[in-house]
Amino acid sequence: MRWDAQGIRWDLPLLLKILESLATIDLDLTVYIILDAMDESESEKLSQILHAMARLCAAKGRSIFRGLMTTRPLEKKWPKELNSFILTLEKKNENAINLMVDKNIQQIIDDIQQDDNSIELTAFDEIKQYIKTHADGVFLWVSMVIKEVYTLSEMGWTQSDLENLKTILPVDLKHIYKRMAARMIDNASSEIQLALGRKILACSAFSRRRLTLEEMGDAILVPALSESKNFEPNAAIFKNRIQRLSHRIAKVCGDLIEVKPPYVQLMHETVREFLLKREGESPFNFEDLRGKKDQASICLRYLRLSLSHSILDKAGIQHAHVTTWTDDDYGKVVRLLQDRPLLEYTISYLPQHLFEAKGEDIETEVLVCADELEGNSIFQFLVTKIWPPPADSCTAAQAFCDRALRVAAKTNFARPKPL
Repeated sequence: MRWDAQGIRWDLPLLLKILESLATIDLDLTVYIILDAMDESESEKLSQILHAMARLCAAKGRSIFRGLMTTRPLEKKWPKELNSFILTLEKKNENAINLMVDKNIQQIIDDIQQDDNSIELTAFDEIKQYIKTHADGVFLWVSMVIKEVYTLSEMGWTQSDLENLKTILPVDLKHIYKRMAARMIDNASSEIQLALGRKILACSAFSRRRLTLEEMGDAILVPALSESKNFEPNAAIFKNRIQRLSHRIAKVCGDLIEVKPPYVQLMHETVREFLLKREGESPFNFEDLRGKKDQASICLRYLRLSLSHSILDKAGIQHAHVTTWTDDDYGKVVRLLQDRPLLEYTISYLPQHLFEAKGEDIETEVLVCADELEGNSIFQFLVTKIWPPPADSCTAAQAFCDRALRVAAKTNFARPKPL
């Protein structure tokens, strides 16, 4: 999907049609198209992409097209026209995977023996052999099973626990994700902790890009539509920001979420597919439209938390007469914006979230937000790149932003450290 400032959407069929049209160009071109990690693409669209690539590379014309796609083993079959071009790398990766397994499992065994050398560890050698035999060249699967072995070694294990690990195969990661989700439920000390884990997973699954730790820290503060039908902006909510958030994420989300500073993300795109499949009863089952509505509502409510008249009034900002502002007034705005790390994401991606989240409840949220921001010059200036106003307003907006940046530079503002 692609989106421009006017909200024009290019869906996958249109993008593929544009790509295939290159084959009709009357030019001597040599084009190389590389698609990496195809197993992370949405499963229902994968077949369309593969067939389009096959048609393009087989096209007869002056131009030459060459395509390279990488993927872990897939359950779905490749188009027949591609079968003769598949290069299987499992054997190429075998030595590297064997070294990885030997090193990591041996480290786990050494750690156990250091604590208690009387424990029988033959089962871990069997697990080691199982991983090597079934890896099929998939490093992701290997690393995830090793994580499961490490977790069991830390928590204590039974023979049945280790036997269950030997039912997991690389083509289907959902069994590992089910184990991780079940462990999150078992380890949750309260419903509040369980709800926080769900909120972080939802924000990671439905955001339009990876969120930073700072952004995630504020996103989980704002009650989504499914959590609360009504919302009144109150800056006191920011007193609930979680310090050392990365530690809390590890505790409530386990291995389904990974923190790679400064970003928070799902450990793999297939985690999102797992969360949306809604298999069985689980607090981590997500419904697609509801998730999209919740993300849109978080953005709308964060806008109100950042720029509504009541928030600006409490910060001592005169939002009605910007043209008469002094540097002190601009300084107050800069301080407010510095304290709203999710605002840049909100302003940039709100149109896309609203496009996907249709419904009367979201329309009501939009109307409430519009009412609270009516006549707000600061809001209008900040969103000019997304919703372009008349030319004279663009000039005023640029002047506003330029002066705010000068004040920020003069007062030596620095962003706070990541949580």
